[in-house]
Amino acid sequence: MRKCVLVVILLYSVLGTLSAALSIRDGAGVLEGDDYFFAFSAGRTYFNTGFLSFGAIGQSGMIAAFSDPYCMNLSLPAAAGRPRRSDSWNGFMLGHGAFSIAYAVNYRPFLGVSLSSEHMDVAVLHAFGDKTERGYQTDSLSSTSFDTIYMGADLSFGDVKIVTLGSWADEIGFRGFASLGFSHGCFSLFLSSGSLIALTENSSDSTMGISGSFGTEEYLFLFSLSYGTAPVFSNDYRTFSSYASSSLKLGNITIYTESEARFTKSGKRYHTERMSIASDYVSLGYDTAEGFFISLDADHFTIGYEDENAYVGFRYEAIVRNAVIKVSASTDGSLEAGMRIQF
Repeated sequence: MRKCVLVVILLYSVLGTLSAALSIRDGAGVLEGDDYFFAFSAGRTYFNTGFLSFGAIGQSGMIAAFSDPYCMNLSLPAAAGRPRRSDSWNGFMLGHGAFSIAYAVNYRPFLGVSLSSEHMDVAVLHAFGDKTERGYQTDSLSSTSFDTIYMGADLSFGDVKIVTLGSWADEIGFRGFASLGFSHGCFSLFLSSGSLIALTENSSDSTMGISGSFGTEEYLFLFSLSYGTAPVFSNDYRTFSSYASSSLKLGNITIYTESEARFTKSGKRYHTERMSIASDYVSLGYDTAEGFFISLDADHFTIGYEDENAYVGFRYEAIVRNAVIKVSASTDGSLEAGMRIQF
């Protein structure tokens, strides 16, 4: 696998286009040109050649939709992006025009196909069962033990949007989901109902929800609420999740707030909040998980405090003939160095 990837990189490096850049970012080696991008680090490989890409496939697109149909940005076309962590669900995506194929290489294997058009997106995915034994008290809908077929359609008619998703397993039968909504400008409102057979161990347990947005170009508010069923052997708790964010622009100042809460079947409660104020040179705020943070940004220096640690950063850019050299480093351990050559 690594040899094949290196061959592809070599071909793009030799044949090239009008420019190429080699750099180190976030601990990863990066090679990029006008129509290709490669990033390599321990356990977090990603590349995109336009028609073929490899990376994290569970963060958006059909995988995220079938895993959590109550997510804020529901979409069906397959997508592969840069991994956010080393244990990402990785896979290949082959795309040509509106047609794309996705294939997973770790965790639960699957093969998915999506097709996009101006008014409709459709997707079909076959997820293979992991063949593990289910406990007696495990809800079959929350198990990934069964081979499961997922299918979906996303239809748009002007300001009206309809999403229908379905899942089928011989051992369980059919489970479906539907969402109906209206959006115009910054205003939107969607009502959703239903549930799907679990695609991952952390798939959504929700069975109904509401989401939407309203505001203007200067102020935007987003929200979502979803509810689930009670546990199989208890009526004490129901799944519940909520999300809200707002952004207010006052000249060159932006005030941002975000809040998220979850209440699980087992009775555990998770709650996070974040508020920040940012301008061209200063940003500060508070996060319930990381605490107080502040950043002062000058021409070549950055001074800040985040996650209970102070840091100082430096960056420099130089142009030497047909090459642009950029270097940045910080006392928090981050280092970026790169060079772009114009042919």
